[in-house]
Amino acid sequence: MRSIVKLREGHSAGSAMVQTLDAWLRERLAHFKCPRTIIFVDDVPRSAAGKVQRKQVRDEYANT
Repeated sequence: MRSIVKLREGHSAGSAMVQTLDAWLRERLAHFKCPRTIIFVDDVPRSAAGKVQRKQVRDEYANT
């Protein structure tokens, strides 16, 4: 399982951010639900209504 993450302004992707997210997720989720990979993106594709286009995200990052 992988997680696609768009960071807020002022935050940067790096090993410290991965460790922070991983620790936060492990406190709140069962171990088998935690993502193995965290992918940081600049933008997430959205529809005209503002909803995340999950199929497009899956297709775009399928081999990452």
